[in-house]
Amino acid sequence: MDLYEVVRTCLEYDPETGLFTHTLRPRNMFTTDRNWKKWNTRFAGTLAGSTKVNKWNGKFYKYIRLLDKDYMYHRIVWLYIHGDLPDVIDHINGDPTDNRLCNLRNVTPLENSRNMRRHKRNKTGISGVVIHGQTGAYVAMIGVNGKGKHLGITRDFFEACCMRKSAENHYGFSKNHGSNRFIS
Repeated sequence: MDLYEVVRTCLEYDPETGLFTHTLRPRNMFTTDRNWKKWNTRFAGTLAGSTKVNKWNGKFYKYIRLLDKDYMYHRIVWLYIHGDLPDVIDHINGDPTDNRLCNLRNVTPLENSRNMRRHKRNKTGISGVVIHGQTGAYVAMIGVNGKGKHLGITRDFFEACCMRKSAENHYGFSKNHGSNRFIS
């Protein structure tokens, strides 16, 4: 069986809650009757997956184990519904444990980076607006195609924020980008 067949056979997905439930697994997935009965008695009808810290960004993501390999839960949701396993799935609301179908979208890494939360070390409250260390003026900047783009320097905080927000709109950033959501 390929991964898609295993997912459709072994799991039931609820798009309203974003949760998978184990289904009764067929006998041909086990080497013995004892293992088959034991597994189905213990797990059929229970919630599937576990939450653990992602090594590369420190966020808590849900994972699910299939075919002796851990998969990110949101990627398996996409596979279950759409039949393909994408490289990048964006959680629209920024909560990596919210795997409701309405909160997931298949995106490029660039699109995903345009829906990031505000960095926890941000001092001004607006992504891309920093205080210049020597002058105390506000510097507005944005990252575009992997390069930093200087937007301007001003003593007026509101003006710096407007420069940044205008650039975000121009370059197609998400309205959620830089918001203070789910900072751990």
